[in-house]
Amino acid sequence: MNIKIARIYERVSTSEQDLTRQADIEKTAIASGFYIAGIYRENDFDRLNISEKRGEHNRLGYAVLLCTVRYLGRFPDLTAIIPVAVID
Repeated sequence: MNIKIARIYERVSTSEQDLTRQADIEKTAIASGFYIAGIYRENDFDRLNISEKRGEHNRLGYAVLLCTVRYLGRFPDLTAIIPVAVID
């Protein structure tokens, strides 16, 4: 038996938008026979937090973290690959 698995990442670009259309994705996935392993939703706090991380000095690193979460469904264990001097 082949189980179809989906992780859904719902987001909007501005605070004037809402997740109504994105929520329909969950219904469509279930109707198509997918098991929903996780649903991730951004809110106003998330958008503010992300916008604060978009500086020249950290834009790429933060983008890598967000994409990792999107595709793996979790944050990577960065302590295994980042030198202690950088963490401190």
